[in-house]
Amino acid sequence: MPTAVLIANPSASQFTGGGFRQIRATLSRAYELTTEWPVAPHETESLTAAAARAGVDAVFALGGDGVTHHVANALVDTDTALGLIPVGTTNVLARILGIPSKPT
Repeated sequence: MPTAVLIANPSASQFTGGGFRQIRATLSRAYELTTEWPVAPHETESLTAAAARAGVDAVFALGGDGVTHHVANALVDTDTALGLIPVGTTNVLARILGIPSKPT
């Protein structure tokens, strides 16, 4: 089974516990999933970079543009895929890419 890390930001404006549980359950059907709860931007990048070095197949950014930014930066020049689950206020990148605003 492919592996993935879910980097979650519970401070994102549209984050809910119920939504998180549903997203985690959905991803767990397709991935051996680990969840991380960073408390600062540098920790987001550090956890993402460590996941990429460990060879995970994907890192999912669950949050807004800030979490997306830090996860994406840490994945540059790696083979790890980026997954976006927009639950922020504006979600600019997700909008540009046509990703639905409701993750469930």
